[in-house]
Amino acid sequence: MAYWRSFEAPLYRELTMSAPVLDLGCGDGHFASLLSLPPPVVGVDISPRALKRARRRRFYQELHCCGADALPFPDAGIRTVLSNCVLEHIQPIARTLDEVARVLAPGGLFVFSVPSPLYEEWGRSHAGFDAHNRRQGHVNVWPASRWKDELARRGLEMDRAPSYFNRPQFDGFLKVDQVLVKPPLGKLLMGLSFGAGLIGLKRPQISYWRKRFQQLGSEGTSPEGAGLFIAAHKRG
Repeated sequence: MAYWRSFEAPLYRELTMSAPVLDLGCGDGHFASLLSLPPPVVGVDISPRALKRARRRRFYQELHCCGADALPFPDAGIRTVLSNCVLEHIQPIARTLDEVARVLAPGGLFVFSVPSPLYEEWGRSHAGFDAHNRRQGHVNVWPASRWKDELARRGLEMDRAPSYFNRPQFDGFLKVDQVLVKPPLGKLLMGLSFGAGLIGLKRPQISYWRKRFQQLGSEGTSPEGAGLFIAAHKRG
């Protein structure tokens, strides 16, 4: 997943984000902590375990354990809402989008990344993709036009929706994922990875994988991609 995230992080950094910032579905906070966000930053997530790790990071000014469909913030009090690879998992999504529109200040930024329909279209050419997709739990895999319509209904205007993660990059990502989850080989490789870290071999291992993935290219946006990066603002 670090390879996938390496394409998303530069896209977020290109944007000017104003505080306060809400990280919707913050998880352990690792990704958001790399984006140089202006404080204060607040986070929400439904996982107490993830929030426990996020607290240790000492990055967020506030953390709340709640669903995205009932945000504990006043109307129009947030200037930026970001949500990285979260919205595709939320069902039903309507109430969450309503809540984002409610807490976002007029002119505020809503920015998020989600898989595009090509994620599933390309994925079907790989053996075992159905099992992979079930593990991912994707329920809202929509084209940019559908996201645009859903946002517009809530007074949110889409500014941009570039694609990223082209076909060779996606295929390479999925092949590695398929190996790592296949027993017993996956467990063996994960065990070797853990052992390599314990005995100080982690850096050579990282260099090996970096070279493998660099062969697939490192450009950001592409005409067609398995991911969508969407930025919108609240009218008014």
